[in-house]
Amino acid sequence: MGKVYVGDNLTEIILDTTVPLGSPTTLRIKYEKPDGTTGYWDADVFEITKAKTIVQNGDLNVSGLWKFQVYAVFTSGWIGHGEEYEEWIYAPIA
Repeated sequence: MGKVYVGDNLTEIILDTTVPLGSPTTLRIKYEKPDGTTGYWDADVFEITKAKTIVQNGDLNVSGLWKFQVYAVFTSGWIGHGEEYEEWIYAPIA
């Protein structure tokens, strides 16, 4: 991802699952902020094995260590999670 700062806008978050995703009915990137707040962004399949989302203004609003994880649901009924990734979100100079 490269160095990312609080307040960055239109930043791509891409997580590699290492397995082909095909056409899930639901694809999300879950997150946990350093303060423990959790949520998710809807994602799209990118380069077969990756989930991609583009964060919007205000999404990255806390500095510190964030956790990210892919979540997918398929028509077959299979539901699964990818590996957990951690990324430091930096505070910009005031």
